[in-house]
Amino acid sequence: MLDEIKEQPHILSRLLRRFFRDDFSINCDIPLSDEEIRGISDITVVASGSSKNVGDVAASYLRRFLNIPVRVEFSSEFCADNSFISKTSFVVAISQSGETTDTYEALEAAAEKTKYTLALTNNSESRLHKASSYQIMVEADKEKSIAATKTVTAQLLCLMAFGLFLASKRNVEKLSLEKTVAELRKLPEGIESILENCGDIQKTAEKINKSSGILFVSKGSCVNALREGALKLKETSYIMTEVLPSGEALHGHFALLDNTRTLVSAILDGVFYDTEVENTLYMKEKSGANLVVIKNAQNKEIEDKFEKDRTYFINIPGAEEYVEVFYIIVVCQLLAYYISRSLGFDINHPRYLSKVVK
Repeated sequence: MLDEIKEQPHILSRLLRRFFRDDFSINCDIPLSDEEIRGISDITVVASGSSKNVGDVAASYLRRFLNIPVRVEFSSEFCADNSFISKTSFVVAISQSGETTDTYEALEAAAEKTKYTLALTNNSESRLHKASSYQIMVEADKEKSIAATKTVTAQLLCLMAFGLFLASKRNVEKLSLEKTVAELRKLPEGIESILENCGDIQKTAEKINKSSGILFVSKGSCVNALREGALKLKETSYIMTEVLPSGEALHGHFALLDNTRTLVSAILDGVFYDTEVENTLYMKEKSGANLVVIKNAQNKEIEDKFEKDRTYFINIPGAEEYVEVFYIIVVCQLLAYYISRSLGFDINHPRYLSKVVK
C-alpha cells in the first residue's frame, strides 16, 4: 500500500501530460461533436466504494465547470431508480477493475435510456470498458493492495479532465480553463512534499491508533475527500468512522465524541475558515476528544487557537480547493496506513475484502 501511495506523483504527472497540452487544450480522446456536447443536459456518475467517493469529490467541480446538474449514485441503487436519466443524459461508470458487477449492471441500465455512457477503468479488457460508448483509461498500472490509493487520485484527475474537456466545448471562458489546468499541474509537486514530510503523519497515527471511533469534519468538497479517508481507515484498521460537514455535526452527531475518540477536521484557508475553526474548537472543548487538524502549511496562526493537549497538526500545501482535495486524500491514505501498521494488521489484505486486478 505504501509503495502504491508513493507512485501517485509519477502517475498524475503522466496523466497531466496526456490530458493537457502546452497550449492548454484538453485531450480526452472522446469522439463527440461540439453539438452533442452542448446538448448534454446532465451527468450521472455511478460507482461503488472508493470510486463512488471519487465521483462525490468531483461532482461539485463538474457542476461549476459545466453549469449543469451532476449527481452521483451508488451503482447498487441505480438499477432500482434511474427515472432521472433521459436521452440527453451522460452516464459515467467508474470501476478500478471494470468488473464490478453492480457498476456493470448500472451501465447496462443506463444504456437502455441514453447513448452517452462512459467507462472510467484501469482495465481495457474489462466488460465495463467494452460495454460503454466511450472510454477513459486511468492508466495507474496494476494496483495490488486491496485498499485503493493510486487508482483513486488517478480516477479523480481523469474525471476532472473529462469535465474540463466538456467545458472547453461549451464556451466556458478560456482564461478560467487555463487557470484550472495550471493549478492541476502543481499536483505532483504538492503530493511529493506531503510524502517527504510524512513523519508528522506517522507520529499522529501512533497517537490516535487506539481511538474507539473517528469523526471527520470539514466544508464543501473537502468533506467528500475525507469520506475517502474514512473508508481507508475502515478497510485497513477496522475503526468505526463517520464523515459530516462540520456545521451538520453540531446538530446532534458530535455527541458521539468523547475522550476515547478522535475528531479529524480539515480547516483550510478560505471564506469558511473562521467558521470551521469555531466549530472545531466547540466540538473539541465539549468532548475532550483527540483532535487532528489538517491545515495549510503556510498557516502558523491556527496552532495558537487550540490547546496543545492531544491536538495534532498535519500540513498540506496551499492551493485551489480542487487541488487541495487530492492532498487531503493522500494525507488520509498515509494516516490509514500508519494506523494499520501500528496495530499490526495485514495492510494489503484486510479481512473479508477481495479485489479484482487484471
